[in-house]
Amino acid sequence: MIDNFQTPGDFNVDLLVNNKKIVYHNCHEISQGGPVIGELSIDGHFIPNQLFGGPLLIQKQLIYVPVFVKRFLGNGFKLAVIDTDTFSVTINGNFRSLIFLDKIENGRIYFFEHVEKKRYNSYLLAEI
Repeated sequence: MIDNFQTPGDFNVDLLVNNKKIVYHNCHEISQGGPVIGELSIDGHFIPNQLFGGPLLIQKQLIYVPVFVKRFLGNGFKLAVIDTDTFSVTINGNFRSLIFLDKIENGRIYFFEHVEKKRYNSYLLAEI
């Protein structure tokens, strides 16, 4: 479960979890008052060609984090899964205007699709 004070516009950008140093770099808002995105590094290794939002969730060696997606008719997010041992990135799920991660529980990852926590959704972890 995430810190209740973190939001997609204001989250921890420098973390130490499971002896892994996770840092967001060159952070900026997508639009005024919108979600913040930035480059992501794990123990100094940058994840290339992607911008990530927050807050993120970690389970074992896997990081679950919103990844910014540019589309012709608007920008949004999908869910990225990053293995902190191999730095491999898998991008999953449907395109969403926002992914505000909440918790991992009973084999599902739960998230809000609105910053005011109005729409709740989830993915089955076995499917992503």
